[in-house]
Amino acid sequence: MADFKPILFKTPKPVGLSRDAIEALAEGVAAKMNVDYDDYYWFENLIKNMGGRTDVATGNASELAIEVLGSGDFTLYSSPLGSLKHDRARIAASLGHYVLHAPAILDGEPGYGMRSPSHPDHPHAPPREARYEAIEFAAGLLMPKAAFCATWEEGGPAACQKKFKTLKSWTMARARRLNLSADTAVPEMAP
Repeated sequence: MADFKPILFKTPKPVGLSRDAIEALAEGVAAKMNVDYDDYYWFENLIKNMGGRTDVATGNASELAIEVLGSGDFTLYSSPLGSLKHDRARIAASLGHYVLHAPAILDGEPGYGMRSPSHPDHPHAPPREARYEAIEFAAGLLMPKAAFCATWEEGGPAACQKKFKTLKSWTMARARRLNLSADTAVPEMAP
């Protein structure tokens, strides 16, 4: 029988990249993984191709958004009460933690994994900056700039929500970020 060694977990820490750099990274991940945004299952396929899996957060995992055991070994948790659009946003932000924040832990601290709770007020929640970085990654991944702008020009917010399967609040925040909306005020935490 193999020796069992429990894994210790760290919380995501900010990497300090600009919003534009994070967005470019998200779009680079999609390009590297040959994401076809017209494929209904592109998001699920991306996670699987990166070595991840999704699960519903219940029981001991009810407070988790992501658990990383190693490179290419991670679980992204959806809410048992969430909608498709809400879960995609939550899971995409968790994937942002994996891409942006897990490498520093996995490469820099052998024997450690990474966990992030789903609620920002949880005592083990990552710093606000790390959460914002993950959200920016999610926005760039779920709503790539060029495709989002083209869709916005063709049909406005409703067309974007339909094509990218995102929440109205995320769609409008993305439009403000890209200066497409008449309301150009960018809120503090805009995708």
